[in-house]
Amino acid sequence: MEKIVKTFTRDLSITVSDWWRFAQGENFQTTLGTAYQANLSYSNGLSVTYFYLENDLEAVKQAFLAKLTQDNYYYLKIRAPFRKHVEFCKALIKKLYADGQLDEKKFIEIRKSFIALYPTYRFTLLIPSAWAEDVKKLSNGDKTIAAAFEDRIFAEGTFEAFDALLRILMLPKLKEAKQSEKLAKFMNEKETLALARDESINWNEIKSRTAGYTYVNGEVFSLRDYKKLFCEKGYLYEEEKPSGNEIKGAVAYNGGIVKGKVKIIYAVEQLQDFSNGAVLVTPMTVPDFIPAMKKASAIVTDEGGVTCHAAIVSRELKIPCVIGTRLVTRLFKDGDEIEVNTETGVVRKC
Repeated sequence: MEKIVKTFTRDLSITVSDWWRFAQGENFQTTLGTAYQANLSYSNGLSVTYFYLENDLEAVKQAFLAKLTQDNYYYLKIRAPFRKHVEFCKALIKKLYADGQLDEKKFIEIRKSFIALYPTYRFTLLIPSAWAEDVKKLSNGDKTIAAAFEDRIFAEGTFEAFDALLRILMLPKLKEAKQSEKLAKFMNEKETLALARDESINWNEIKSRTAGYTYVNGEVFSLRDYKKLFCEKGYLYEEEKPSGNEIKGAVAYNGGIVKGKVKIIYAVEQLQDFSNGAVLVTPMTVPDFIPAMKKASAIVTDEGGVTCHAAIVSRELKIPCVIGTRLVTRLFKDGDEIEVNTETGVVRKC
């Protein structure tokens, strides 16, 4: 049994998960000589939680540190072409939004551009956070961390923007097929390409995933018992369970002590139900969540460190925020009255 660990949760489509699986395999192997061997995820029908082999996470980090040891300017050299490609991607996304409908040519262009973001896009996320202490020990380490953080801000939202673009372009085709627009995020790469080509699709199979699914190395299983399936496939996942009436995280922005009712947000389609003054509880915020963040009395997340999206935006908006609690979305439920202490990082049920 190979041990896997939960890494993050986002509202993403299966197609983008397929593209990401390819990028984190082939692109990482070419660049670093090692890659993420397993790509596992679970969806509750709203968002997707991603898992990696514990050994892969360490192998990728060590391969990057080896590159940086051999050439102290390694990251500083690759950031310029990366930023140029991000600019290209932003322009492409804007252009294709105006084009309106998905076809095979657009599909191939979007896929190619998305995949080319990696592995540098992932470096920008990990260098200032999970890898920071190791990078600091190396020559030019502080410069590398500062540069990666700048690049992270520069590229913020590009990942999610590609996913949103793809879903928007799929809508006319889904309408022609007399299918719900909600199915866009439950279609894998082959099915999305078939839609672009006007080929036949097993819609019943896609609909069966809307209540939840488990993704194992490119295969999609229409079931929600992901722990059992992971075990059957040879992966060991030790799930952490919440207990008690309080939880602790890191303070991202100290706005004192705030009380309010919980509203858990997993996906963009839930934002319309967010009320002024509610406490935004979420695995992690993304740029599309900013309208809800502005209305929130406080923000509490499962994931993230001092450089995550929630931390950056909460500081800009001066909204009390606690991050990295790991289990807040599982400890509380919608409507719970909670106290968020952004002096201590403790969040508790009133």
